[in-house]
Amino acid sequence: MEPANEPIPSDRLEPRARSGSMQGCVQAMVRHAQVIADGPDGAVDVRLRPMPLLQAAARLAMGPECGITVLVQPSGDAVAVEDRALATMARTGSMRVSMAVRIACEDASSVEPEDLRAIAGAMQRGQCPLQADVRATWSLQAVGDGVDLRAMDAGIASPLLAEAIARYAAAQLEESRSEITPPDPVLMERLLAISGSVLIRPVETQVWAGFLEMGVCVDSQGRERPCETTLLYDRPSGTWHMEP
Repeated sequence: MEPANEPIPSDRLEPRARSGSMQGCVQAMVRHAQVIADGPDGAVDVRLRPMPLLQAAARLAMGPECGITVLVQPSGDAVAVEDRALATMARTGSMRVSMAVRIACEDASSVEPEDLRAIAGAMQRGQCPLQADVRATWSLQAVGDGVDLRAMDAGIASPLLAEAIARYAAAQLEESRSEITPPDPVLMERLLAISGSVLIRPVETQVWAGFLEMGVCVDSQGRERPCETTLLYDRPSGTWHMEP
């Protein structure tokens, strides 16, 4: 796609990281395409950064299935919260959380104290939390400035990647996250399907008057290599496109 406008002057852009730096990047990597060694058969493991855990959990809880999210604090204390409370906590950052586990059930009363202890114990022992409760559908664990997502459905990673890219676009355009329409999860599935790895860096991102152009490295090992794919965000329409 040929730029239709001149680039916006650099003094109006977000500061760019130098080539090779991971500052300000978006990175997602399916680290186990088929199975987690200590998890249920068919579970996948995706590392995504940057992504705050509470915001990631609230985004996943927006899915169509009913459930309760168990939040485990660094102390090992665990609490079951409903979706509305989780959304509030994500906005306010009112709790420090090390892990979140989604339990497929109707309400918080279905999660017994022994269930909370089992999930917290799995975190403390370094075990796969999906093994702690047969109703668990996904888990998030804080890792640095990102999260490890373990899920029984690989498609769960797509809305999280869409959220991470929307946050990245907002930073590059110096706009609030609410002003950016996230990419369609189907587009994210196509992106992840190329190699299972996605890396977007500021050094390969260009802000134009009418759109945001993001080079995407899809090296299967997550290495920093020249971009093979481009994501375009059309600013007037709020739509996303992928080339080629």
